[in-house]
Formats: sequence, structure tokens, C-alpha cells
Amino acid sequence: MPEHVNDGLLYFNGINGETGDYDLPPMTGDELSQFIKGEAKPENLSELRHRQESKDSDESRILTWSGDGARVWDSRSGAVLTPPLQHKGGVAGAQFSADGSRVLTWSGDGSARVWDSTSGAALAPPFEHDKAVNGALFSADGGRILTWSDDSSARVWDSMSGAALTPPLEHKDSVRGAQFSADGSRILTWSWDGSARLWCSGGSGAPLTPGLPHDPVAGEPRIDRWETKLRTWTEAGGLRTWDLTIDTQWPIGKRVLRVEVETGTILTLTGEVKALSTAEWNRKRYCEYDAIRHDLKRLSDAEWAESQRLCRTAQAETDSPP
Repeated sequence: MPEHVNDGLLYFNGINGETGDYDLPPMTGDELSQFIKGEAKPENLSELRHRQESKDSDESRILTWSGDGARVWDSRSGAVLTPPLQHKGGVAGAQFSADGSRVLTWSGDGSARVWDSTSGAALAPPFEHDKAVNGALFSADGGRILTWSDDSSARVWDSMSGAALTPPLEHKDSVRGAQFSADGSRILTWSWDGSARLWCSGGSGAPLTPGLPHDPVAGEPRIDRWETKLRTWTEAGGLRTWDLTIDTQWPIGKRVLRVEVETGTILTLTGEVKALSTAEWNRKRYCEYDAIRHDLKRLSDAEWAESQRLCRTAQAETDSPP
């Protein structure tokens, strides 16, 4: 228990049974309310995230980092389990992968690295930025790594090969934070330039929104659990809510096409909703819908080449006599 308990603060949620420490810092009633609603201040979220990421899934190992590298330790005996996981500069942060088999580290030397959590061997080439890396994380499936940096960009990488999977996702100033959406299809970044932005996490790395005003000092932007709304902070500590269901970049005259492809239906002139045939859907999808996505830079070169091939096939099937 803390030595001095403040009656104006609430101590709750997650007392460590061995040490008696609280897993979150004390909060006022207003801060607790914000936390429950998913609007907690960043230091509270960062504290919780730090505690979660520095332990592996069964809490048998502890991960630490400092100027001389990162290390994995036995949480019970205190024995060191790996040699130092070292960068050319000090290690600014580290986390275990979800299955505990790998460790991700990042550094002010402009790199992030992945290591075997048992042997300490490097598993991929460094993921390199031009300036200090401010943070990094694994995707939910562990196949990708997201990094963000003082070079005003975030990047997505293949976690095994070290290959870049997107071009730089660029802001006008240092990127303070980034995260994958729940399904991994989008990336949210926020920067000292006073903006937050959504991007496609696929090969194109295309922006899905313009820069949305956000004060990085006031808090972290957050996407709601349904991924339909984004909340950003104002300088006064207020919140703005943005509707993510509206794609402002999609051509207005092609929104009917988008509904038809994404629902597989068409609205007839008499007001009936009918299912598209497979041939009709393939033609609309690969010849029209994907052409728009390509113009918006939401398809990689490989995806666009495959779409063009499928378009030719769909056109041949549509033009063939019954």
C-alpha cells in the first residue's frame, strides 16, 4: 500500500498480490470516469501499457531496458536470461511479442530490432529511420511491426524479413505515437505538428483522412471499439469526435458503386434490392471499384496487377454469349 493515501484520489484495479503495488497510478473521480469511458489521460494508459508489455504472458520473465541495452530476467530468481540486446545507442523501450517468443526494442539511434527472447539472437535486420525511433509495436498476429520516429514518419515492416511494407507515413513534425486498428487494416498516427491521421496499413500506405486537428500534449487520440469514430484532443483539454464511416476521399459520383460492391446488391429503378450476379460483381469490383482504389493509392503495385488480371477475366465472362 502507498505510505500516504490521499483521500481525494481513488486507488483501484489490479493490486499485485506479491508486492501490494497498484497496477495503475491513483486517479481523481474525473480521471477514473474518463478511464472507464476509454478517454483516460495518456500517462494512465502509458503506465498500464508499460506494465503489460514488460512482462511475458505467464509473468515468469521480466523485460528491462536502459542505456546499455535490454535484458530478459527470471521474475522469481532474478537471474538474467539473455545477453544484453544492444543498439548503437541506448534502448528507449521494449516489449514482448504476444506469444513471448520475441522481444522488440527501439532506440534513439534511429532503429528498432527484433530478438529471440530465449537466446537473445537478432531475428531480422534493423528497422531503420533517419532519426530517433520514439516507439514500436507488433501487429496483433505478430507478422508486422509499426515504428514511429523523430524523422516525421511512421513505417510498417515485415517482422521476420525486415522489409518495409509501406512508404513513410509522413507528418510535418516528429510522430509522437501510432497504433494499428483492431483488424489491422488501418494505422492511426499523431504528431507534434498538431494533427492525427488514419492510413491504409497495406502496401500503398495511402492516407485515409486529412490531418485532423489534435493537441498531442492533451492526450492520445482514440478510435472507439466499433472503429466508427475517432476522438482527438483540443488545446483546452476538450474532445473532438470524427465520423470514420464517411470516406471523404471517395468520389461523390461513385458512392453508389461502392455500396453495390461492398453489399453485393443493386437498387433497381423500381426500388427493389437485388443481388448482383457473380459476373456483375466481379466486373464492378475489379474494373471499377479497384480502379478508384488505385487512383487513391490504396492498392500496392502487386494488388493492382492482380486486380487488372481479374478485370480482364470478368470482362471476358460478361462479354461471352450465354
